[in-house]
Amino acid sequence: MRWSLDPANKAAAAEMLARRLELAPDIAAAVYDVVTDKQEGFATDGWFDLEGFKNVLQLRAEYEGGTPAAPEKYLDLSYYQQALEGLTPWGGLRRNSRESGRTPCPPTMIVC
Repeated sequence: MRWSLDPANKAAAAEMLARRLELAPDIAAAVYDVVTDKQEGFATDGWFDLEGFKNVLQLRAEYEGGTPAAPEKYLDLSYYQQALEGLTPWGGLRRNSRESGRTPCPPTMIVC
């Protein structure tokens, strides 16, 4: 994901989209622009929008009646956090992430 979202890789990523999805080059470039948009595109490291999820739960509770459930009822970010711990700063995998010396994300944070 990090490689795909890096603007330095735009041409290569758009070419990959065009080839693998059989898109015209101009369409692939437009798709790349959409998926890399800072507001609406893919999140760095596949970050989960916890506030957006809480909003969905609130809307669901309003529609169905009752109070919103805690996000933890549906979501366990421990695997995601473990995966992040195994990444190097440039996005590659560490050989042994458990012994990397990197401080894990605090439980209240999604990305550190």
